[in-house]
Amino acid sequence: MFSSLNIDSKNNTTKKSPSCGYEIDFSSPTKFLIENSDIILCTYSSILIEAMLLYKKIILPKFLLSKKSNFDIFYEDYNFASVHSEINQVILFLENFHKKENKEELNKSNVDNFVREFVYGGNSDSSNIIKSYYELIK
Repeated sequence: MFSSLNIDSKNNTTKKSPSCGYEIDFSSPTKFLIENSDIILCTYSSILIEAMLLYKKIILPKFLLSKKSNFDIFYEDYNFASVHSEINQVILFLENFHKKENKEELNKSNVDNFVREFVYGGNSDSSNIIKSYYELIK
């Protein structure tokens, strides 16, 4: 987590970045970091699921993905992540994030539709996921 704020965490180990003046947290639990972040920059990870469930702003840096990858970024079609093909676009987005032009409301309906379809397996919540897996493998 890059933070310009002073966030209190147990056993917090941070290092100051000389290039941007932000502290980088290496020890706090991921869930804590997501909950206390405004933006999540990620490609594929369970971190994205946590970020989606908390309606966090997600940046997809497509340039970090291998050009040899033959897979689609399936959440890109749901239009709730800010997709960037170059590092300069990400930098500009981050520099302008606290300005009005990047404060558009996150489309929670799109997030909910994605989560229902891909995370909850077509269900409205997670209550039947384990049972569904069990039925599939028994």
